[in-house]
Amino acid sequence: MPSLSPPTVALPPHRVSTDELITHFRQRYTDHPRLDRALALMRRTGVDNHWVSRPLIELSDTNGRHDDRARRHHEDALALSETAARGALDAAGVSSRDVGWLIYAGAGGHTIPGIDVALIDRLGLPEHTRRLPVTQMGCAGGAFAIARATQLAASAPGEHILIVCADVFYPYIHPDDTGTDTMIFRGLISDAAAACVVRTDTPDAPRLSITDTWERTAPGTSDIVGAATRTDGWHLFNSPALYDTLTDALPELVEWFGATPEFVISHPGGPRILDTLGKALDPRLLQLSQHSLRDLGNAGAASVLDVAARFFTDPPTNSGEGLIFGVGPGLTLVACRCHWHTN
Repeated sequence: MPSLSPPTVALPPHRVSTDELITHFRQRYTDHPRLDRALALMRRTGVDNHWVSRPLIELSDTNGRHDDRARRHHEDALALSETAARGALDAAGVSSRDVGWLIYAGAGGHTIPGIDVALIDRLGLPEHTRRLPVTQMGCAGGAFAIARATQLAASAPGEHILIVCADVFYPYIHPDDTGTDTMIFRGLISDAAAACVVRTDTPDAPRLSITDTWERTAPGTSDIVGAATRTDGWHLFNSPALYDTLTDALPELVEWFGATPEFVISHPGGPRILDTLGKALDPRLLQLSQHSLRDLGNAGAASVLDVAARFFTDPPTNSGEGLIFGVGPGLTLVACRCHWHTN
């Protein structure tokens, strides 16, 4: 049965409090017509700390070139990915030469070849490592990678599948994006990477196994949340319709699971995402996600692995069945049925 190793999370060097972030943007966008409202909404995100790959002043340079932003984005995502991957291999007790698959999930899809190819070289993975780059799943990328790794492991017993998730949002956001949705997003996000190993040869010890997967992409939702490339670079978009669409989709998830899970490892998204999910499940099951949002913010594909790392640090005392969940652009929902084994 495929099992998830304890994930490793890699954070960049710059930690910025929400107060510092608000002070920065108050000075940066003095001509913003709705600045007070935007900053008030940023404060209501519930995020205490943001982790940033570069100093904020560098990332706010509107005179910077698109290719410079793309270069910073690639360099920082690769560095964090390598750190997280090495930590995950060590935590799993797996040699880099024993990796059969590399699944990379993150918004680093603007270079060819991708970050996964560079990781094969940096980590010393076998030249016959099979690649699965996932570059357009956004915040659902972590859950999506776990689901795909589960399916691959089930079809290839004994294979070691390395999952690496990295989203480096701050170099990605265009400095001229000042819409309310983007300002709120700035108050939610962090740059981070995380990694783990999925395997079927886990010894009989406390472990988290994956027994089933589920996915749903809501029709007609390609314009609800995501990013688009314009002449001057990347720009984000987000619609309040996200929450109504998620509300409409969650009953199908609950029906698929068939009962109330005993624990939930969910991408935190933001306060409204967690509130919406809590109404469909049980808000008490989302404490790990709430703590991740408070301490780290929304780190995109890496966030669900951060929540999983917190689960491994303080696991249940009894075996039980739970849910891994992520939601991202599409609007796509990805879930895994999992089981915690105490021995």
